[in-house]
Amino acid sequence: MKPQIKLSITTALLCLGLLHPVKAQKSTNQALWYGFTIGAAINQKWNNETELMERHLIHPFQQSQFLIRTKFHNTISERSNFGFGGSIFFFHIPQTIHQSSFTLPEIRPHGEYNFRTNLGPLDLENRLRGELRFFKNTNESKTELQEGFHYGSARIRYRLQAIFPIAKFSDQKSLKLKVADELMAMAGGKFQEFTFDQNRISVDLSLSFSPLLSLDLGYVNWYQAKISGGYLEQHILRTVIKHQLKSSKK
Repeated sequence: MKPQIKLSITTALLCLGLLHPVKAQKSTNQALWYGFTIGAAINQKWNNETELMERHLIHPFQQSQFLIRTKFHNTISERSNFGFGGSIFFFHIPQTIHQSSFTLPEIRPHGEYNFRTNLGPLDLENRLRGELRFFKNTNESKTELQEGFHYGSARIRYRLQAIFPIAKFSDQKSLKLKVADELMAMAGGKFQEFTFDQNRISVDLSLSFSPLLSLDLGYVNWYQAKISGGYLEQHILRTVIKHQLKSSKK
């Protein structure tokens, strides 16, 4: 067995062992995520991908987050690439007895490395991402925004994704199953040591209408440690349309 395949399988087993690390007080909710991703080749080495996503809670039905993420990837080989970019999140802070609702921005610059291996028809995609989190300043009671941003923490994310071909309708149309697990840890800011942040398990059906257009429909199980203690589990239905702009180069 090749070393890269051994590493992928070993890491997958480690992630599965860390899915729900502690049995503690847990709260649960449901959410809807829907997004649009657009990709464009810059030249033979570089390409850009920009994502827009809206996230809503179901009970009560209200906005949770809106995000814009863009990243630039450099191709190292057919199987690997590195990238850098950033995102801006807008968190909806709902109205309470003591405050009116408002939107809290967060900026996240990031860098990542991607590596892909093959096991026959099965593709295994590895992604290691590091990001820095900067939050908009608020007053002491966290009811109003103030000028400037402050450093919150650094976060390390590792995702392993397996892609299974299900059906091929034509040379350009196909259906695939994507199964992924992403583990995240925090450090910096209030976190002096690496601390478990969250784990996301996802299952998606990916329908390709052409090499330039596809639709992903899936489910995400989000298990996250809360700063106040205990854990939050979210059951999420996700829909993403992906469009790759056609290159003008022949």
